[in-house]
Amino acid sequence: MSKETDEDNLAWGGMAGIDWHFAERWSAEFAYRYVNLGDVDAGSLPGGDGVDADDYTSHDIMLSVNFRF
Repeated sequence: MSKETDEDNLAWGGMAGIDWHFAERWSAEFAYRYVNLGDVDAGSLPGGDGVDADDYTSHDIMLSVNFRF
């Protein structure tokens, strides 16, 4: 089995958010993340299938509650 790659892409992303400390050990975070992987090609998998996408981008909104020990 061999894998051929025809081009390399630069993957990039950015993230921004706020962290609110509402108690001594507790905080809440709200964040937005953007990721651009460009053209994705994973080649052939053992079953003969492959993964291919023209342009992979992701927009994520994250909310978390944290407790610090």
